[in-house]
Amino acid sequence: MPISKNAYRRFILLDRELRKQRFPGKKKIAAICDVSEEQIKKDIELLRLDPWNAPIAFDSKRKGYYYTEQTFMLPAFFISESQLDTLKMLGTVLKPFNQSNVYKNYKKLLTSIVEFLKPEQAAYLVKEQHAIYVQKIHGADERLTEIYQAIETQNEVSFEYTTDWSKETALRTVQPYAIKLYNNNWFLVAFDIQRKEHRTFFISKLKKLQTLNSVFIKKKEFDVNKYYADVFGIMRIPNKKPEKLILEIEEYSFYRLEQIFDKKIKSKSPIENEKLHVELILQLNDEVLGQLYSFSTEVKIMEPKWFVEQYIEKMKAISRLYL
Repeated sequence: MPISKNAYRRFILLDRELRKQRFPGKKKIAAICDVSEEQIKKDIELLRLDPWNAPIAFDSKRKGYYYTEQTFMLPAFFISESQLDTLKMLGTVLKPFNQSNVYKNYKKLLTSIVEFLKPEQAAYLVKEQHAIYVQKIHGADERLTEIYQAIETQNEVSFEYTTDWSKETALRTVQPYAIKLYNNNWFLVAFDIQRKEHRTFFISKLKKLQTLNSVFIKKKEFDVNKYYADVFGIMRIPNKKPEKLILEIEEYSFYRLEQIFDKKIKSKSPIENEKLHVELILQLNDEVLGQLYSFSTEVKIMEPKWFVEQYIEKMKAISRLYL
């Protein structure tokens, strides 16, 4: 039977409490879920049935519930077998068009959901080779699933985090908005309560992650895609405005530049010697520099001047390693 959003939110909260192995009773779970003890009793009975098959038992000595299989974890969301077959069939239909945007969007869809399926369901999709390579985090890093669940239930989370530049470790309390995959690393996009702005965090660097009981309301005006619209890579620099980047590039290299920067390119025009004048609008950072290094002498930065100087200094530093 169909499960309501409120019911599934309770299931996730209940699952999280049981995985802590602290033997919570109906009274405690009911308080956390803000429902009656009778409702929690019905929820537990439902979770023991197919398709969940949760191994929930009651310990009479500790007067609380627990999982008889300590590795059990409720899927972050449920997908029926018929829906799974539909996804597989869709992959078969689209595979001949594997260079199309539709197929690329299909692969992105699978990347987004496969880590949160039941292990056997995820294996089923990957085995059929309709999906691109997916980093197998399911069951290996519970932080990813816990954050995803916190996003679904709109619970704040806290963790210890060490920044790369300051090397300082601080306790962060954030409101999680989204999970992004970039260069085979998972990142959390969240509103940092202390700093009062959205920040991006390496999920692999989160220490002592805890999901809090405090619930937040997502800001409707915040859109993750718009947040990264003028950013190359994953790290957005707070309060830094996008700038115009002007390049001269060999004509034969423009296709590769377009593949990298895509919608950041605003214009191009031919100039002498089979070169192109290209203008981009984006935040300028080390990730942009790194990509431009890969073009070697095929590209020249024209503006802004400060970025040209930064590029030259970086090249000098690299040269000194070999002198």
